[in-house]
Amino acid sequence: MEMRKILILMSMLVITLLHPIGVKAATISSAITGNNSVVVGSDVVLTFAITPSETIGGFSGRIKFDSSFLTISKYEQLNQVTLISFNQTTGAFNSNTNISGYKQFLRITFKPTSNFKAGTSTKVDFTDIVGSDLTGTTRIYGTSSSRTITATAPKSTNNNLATLTVDGKSVPSFSSSVTSYSLGSTDADSITIGATTSDSKATLTGTGKKSLSYGSNSFSIVVTAESGAKKTYTVSISRNDYRSKNNDLMSLTVEGYNLIFDKDKLTYTLIVDNAVTSVNISAQAADDKAKVTGTGTKSLKIYSNVINIDVTAENLSKKTYTINVVRRDVAGIAGDLSRDNKLKSLVVADYPFDFDAEILEYTIDVENWIESVNVVAELSDSKASLVLSNPGELIVGPNEILIKVFSESEDERIYKIIVNRQGDNPVVAVGRIVELLPRIEADNVEITSKDPKSMTMEIWNQLANTDKNYMFSIRNELNETLYMWKFDGASIKENEMIDFGVQFSSSDRDLIRSLLNYRESVLLSLAHSGPIPQGLTLKVNVSKLYNDDSVLFVYFFNSESGKLEDKSMELIVKDGYVELDLDHASQYVLTPVKLSMFDDISILLLGIIALLSLILIITLISMSLKIKTLKRRLVRKSESAA
Repeated sequence: MEMRKILILMSMLVITLLHPIGVKAATISSAITGNNSVVVGSDVVLTFAITPSETIGGFSGRIKFDSSFLTISKYEQLNQVTLISFNQTTGAFNSNTNISGYKQFLRITFKPTSNFKAGTSTKVDFTDIVGSDLTGTTRIYGTSSSRTITATAPKSTNNNLATLTVDGKSVPSFSSSVTSYSLGSTDADSITIGATTSDSKATLTGTGKKSLSYGSNSFSIVVTAESGAKKTYTVSISRNDYRSKNNDLMSLTVEGYNLIFDKDKLTYTLIVDNAVTSVNISAQAADDKAKVTGTGTKSLKIYSNVINIDVTAENLSKKTYTINVVRRDVAGIAGDLSRDNKLKSLVVADYPFDFDAEILEYTIDVENWIESVNVVAELSDSKASLVLSNPGELIVGPNEILIKVFSESEDERIYKIIVNRQGDNPVVAVGRIVELLPRIEADNVEITSKDPKSMTMEIWNQLANTDKNYMFSIRNELNETLYMWKFDGASIKENEMIDFGVQFSSSDRDLIRSLLNYRESVLLSLAHSGPIPQGLTLKVNVSKLYNDDSVLFVYFFNSESGKLEDKSMELIVKDGYVELDLDHASQYVLTPVKLSMFDDISILLLGIIALLSLILIITLISMSLKIKTLKRRLVRKSESAA
């Protein structure tokens, strides 16, 4: 029996080997791409792909993940692969799309749960992959793939400096939020910048020893946070330059010729005979630290020979003087020398005027705080030269600036600009007073604004303890002055500023007008409350109501009693203004009528009324007596007739 079974099995094996069945060992490989690690709280985005060894007519699979760490928030079908079903809870899906070769078919965005904390890892599996051939009769099994994702702590964005030092000393007023520092000037030729970061994970560049060039120097210290965010701190410092900048010539001569030299004139023309084949040029610098080049013997060709003499100051600034030596030809002709000594343009920066090359004199007016002006002149002819005599710092009053223009033929033309610097009472907008105050030489300054609240405590404190008299004038939209407060900078105190508002109306207007018998008046309501510091005077524009030399009386309106109280002040209108020296802020009335006159008028009116009443009574009594007398007469006549 046993032998029979063995024979049967061996027979079947032989038959199988002689007649093999047609089976293809097809496969489907899989892949997951995307995040390996994410910052805590960030989404995990993974892309899923398959690669079948032959074209398949559809496939199914499953995306396995730990729902305690990840949940599917959305998914996207890729490359025209259609999922006919996808369970976002179990991750199971089906597709009936034909696929051949590598194909990414699905992108899933996972939302992390609160359990997915820094240092935690979780795995996503692409498994249970089964495909079918195009006939749908054969199953093709795929290989699984997986991806492990680790949650990491967020990278620090702290790119602040904790300290910033120069030569071992902390930068004055250092704050991590302030990124720019100006350290003034130094005589040193180098500095050492030190810094530490607030976050140990941040890196920095730009520290160490820094060489200083003469003049301005700027250095950047860059802090890069762990996240890559950068912040740049800047340190600026100026190196004092005591080197001479004098690049003038003291003398310039051509041997055998009388060259009229001016250190500010840079171009000269010298005409020599045909027989002169060379000239010897000498020059001496005004500063013995300067260097002069370009002098010596120079060969001459016929007509123009341009010779440059360069002067280089100790600080390496350069100035070039030019001599055009014109050698006549054998006929004695010096060539065609230009006689154009005109300017093409003449400009004073910020002070425009109409320039005409034929007009030689101009006048401009500048404010008191302007200490100098920048004059720019352009020559009509490039062969001409000019000498500009600028007075430097302007004095109060007229200042003369001369522009001398010399043609190639040495013909001279002089242009003149008269700059009038304003004297006393300059007018300055309140927004610029702090900036301009150090440059104002005048003793009296008018500060203008349309808003009384624009005088801030910061500005007030800048004006305090100065040796100037100020007028803070409030103007309307037509730029007309409504009123102004006058004060002496030496008398006012820091942090003791009043509210400068003044209204020309009152909530008690009707009552006040009735107390004035409706006579013409000016109502003043001061916004300030309480005493007015000494040294403050109010000046009010009344020009629209009263002529100069008119007399106005001042009354205080007592809101508690509802009466006007005489301030015993008589004001005379001068230049359209009256000036009030007040000690307390309140409501005031200015009127040309004395309050006692109102009382006299009232008494007079009462007297007239009483007199008229008496006359009326006497008249009535008289008429009554006459009527009685008439009646008696009539009675007597009646009796006599009877």
